[in-house]
Amino acid sequence: MVLLNIFTQKHVIILIGTLVCAALKVSLAAEDLYGVLGVDQRATGQEIKRAYKNLAKQWHPDKNRDPEANQKFMKINEAYETLSDPNKRTEYDRYGFTSSNPQQGHHGGFEDFFAHGPFGGFRFSFERGSHSSFQEKYRVTLRSYERKVLPESYTVPYLIYAHTDFCFLCMQIEPIWEKVVQDLETIGMGIGSLHMSTDRNLAQDLKIGRVPDIVAVIEGRLRYYHGDFSVKLIREFVRSLFPRGLVTSLTDRSLNSFLKGWQDNKIRAIFFGESYVPTLRYILAAFEYRDRGAFGYVCMACQGTENIKGKYNVKRFKETFLLFNEMADAPVATLSMNQITRKTLDEMIESNKYLALPRLSSQKVLDELCPVEPRRTHRKLCVVLFTRNTEAHDVHRRMFRAYAQSWDQSRDRVQLAYIYEDKQTSFIHALAQGGEHGYRENVLRVAILWRRDSDNITYNWFKAGWSAEEASRENSHTMLTEMVQNLLVNKEILALTTPLPLLIDEHAQTLLTRVWVRLLEWGDRAYHALLSFDMWTITTMIMSMFCIFGVGYIMRQATLLEEESVTGRRSQQQRNIPRRRKEAVVCIQELRGMTYDPLVRNSSAGNITVVLLLTEESQDKLLQRFSEIVQPYSMSRFFTFSFLQLEQYLPWYRHLLEETLDFKRNLDINIRNCIGTVLAINGYRKYYCVYHATTMRKKEGAGSFMGFDDSSDSSDYSDEEVSKIEGAIFEANLLDGLNNWLERFYEGSLRRFKVEYWPSMGE
Repeated sequence: MVLLNIFTQKHVIILIGTLVCAALKVSLAAEDLYGVLGVDQRATGQEIKRAYKNLAKQWHPDKNRDPEANQKFMKINEAYETLSDPNKRTEYDRYGFTSSNPQQGHHGGFEDFFAHGPFGGFRFSFERGSHSSFQEKYRVTLRSYERKVLPESYTVPYLIYAHTDFCFLCMQIEPIWEKVVQDLETIGMGIGSLHMSTDRNLAQDLKIGRVPDIVAVIEGRLRYYHGDFSVKLIREFVRSLFPRGLVTSLTDRSLNSFLKGWQDNKIRAIFFGESYVPTLRYILAAFEYRDRGAFGYVCMACQGTENIKGKYNVKRFKETFLLFNEMADAPVATLSMNQITRKTLDEMIESNKYLALPRLSSQKVLDELCPVEPRRTHRKLCVVLFTRNTEAHDVHRRMFRAYAQSWDQSRDRVQLAYIYEDKQTSFIHALAQGGEHGYRENVLRVAILWRRDSDNITYNWFKAGWSAEEASRENSHTMLTEMVQNLLVNKEILALTTPLPLLIDEHAQTLLTRVWVRLLEWGDRAYHALLSFDMWTITTMIMSMFCIFGVGYIMRQATLLEEESVTGRRSQQQRNIPRRRKEAVVCIQELRGMTYDPLVRNSSAGNITVVLLLTEESQDKLLQRFSEIVQPYSMSRFFTFSFLQLEQYLPWYRHLLEETLDFKRNLDINIRNCIGTVLAINGYRKYYCVYHATTMRKKEGAGSFMGFDDSSDSSDYSDEEVSKIEGAIFEANLLDGLNNWLERFYEGSLRRFKVEYWPSMGE
């Protein structure tokens, strides 16, 4: 209030602007150390050292008379001192300043202004309390999260603690968090601290909306902690992060199968402990080296492990760690002590993380076994046996493994390995471009490789190849050893060079596994987002969804009941309506001279005229049956129904049949055979289909199908007798197959008879 009385509103605004500008000026005054040395941020230590030497010679005060040379030289020394030290450089990359020189960062702004500005010795502090330095040590920014935490989370899981200022609960659990950090950091867990106010972008990226909160980052995925803040519960949460099957519980029965599983190109590690479950220290080590080893755990206090303890002479109440390669009879490394530290575990695994004869199963394995070395005098050679994943090549691999174990010369510069030709086809094809190696049947290829750079590979073929025959084993060993030794001392050269394709990762997860992992991650995020709301909001959302689905279900049931009611009333009404005779509904016209043109010749496109052929004697009976059959089709506007009197228009029918035949013939038509014939005529497209009951009841020639019979003259019956027989037996059933014929006509599966023109029909 006093300031408002002394200063006007304008003066207050000017004062605030001055303070902000001064703070920005001080905070931006720090120089970019990479820019001082003129190197890129990804520069190596050698590049930084080379740039420092050049600039030191140029700006040394004894050699440069520039007035600013002394100040420039001090900045160069200061930049080199920070960037040449890996710890200081990491701290500078993460925060933009180092603990030994904090004025480079953002802490100088308002504090330096108030301390040295126009307010004399007044100092204003923005410290967040006594624990701010502890949280600042593990601070994670968006930049460090993307460049460090995410890539490293595939080998080292991270636990990130989110907090902010003026948070009473944060201050309460900070002692618990410090104990968690001290407990987990020593066993290899990554630790991070996120300040919600200063690192809002990272908080949004991690989907954190409340404080305090703990989020784990493992294999690039986020897992959120839900529970009370205690050291025990947080340790249990960390234990639940790791995939199932990471550490296998071993007994006397499962030991042999575990040790014989080295065909997956991984060493075997066994840890002996007193607890029923493996320690978190061992689980973290197993997670980091899971690509190179399979890890087992033996509970010494459990039953069923007596033979294992006796076989390897394991002492009770001491932690024991064993490493195995292809030879399962005896471990290649053994360690037993009261408590094995995480550092000791890492050193032991790192020294024995490959089999005696490893397989080049991924690009990462190739980079580690056959590293890039441009210097010829320090190059490392890789002797690679080319095999297939078959039992026929087991003998070759066994002999090559024995040769690798017997190799005792320059082991730091020579690495023996093998590769599957049927899996790394692109790599094999690239090396095959260099020419033939001259191996015979049952002799495998061997190549000696040198990676001069990361994009190309220089190599030679071992001309003799690798044979499984015992007689040639000693000779192959001697020749290959001599060739490698000559290459090491530069007596021979590697003459072939080819671009190096990337190796396929044979241990990569399948597509279904990756999809399942992604779905689990989305589910965990959705669950965490749901828990970020208060209980009243969650209850309201659930009730709203319940009401929506409930109302929808009720409306659906009401609709179904209404439909059933309407259907019932309609059915009742239809039952109450007196049924009409079907023949009264179907309109059947007579096909004669006056109706011929509109029904046939001049019919519209798509219109079908269905014509029943009958006589005056059979008209009443056949028309009744015909109308019953065609009644379902009478509602279609594409059908027109009619009948034709054969006694009057037999010449027209004979002319139509003669036009259909491919050869000239005088037809002698028997009218009795034509009764019940149905024609489906498409007058616009000039074709028709024929239904004839005669072909359904007896096998006759083409004449009976067309309506005439060649054998009619030689019949044993008279015309009167035949008429009686047909009337008694066939006439009532002539149209029994018409319904099926009409369905086939709808499907378009009937034969169509084409005509050039429609014959004329006289009265």
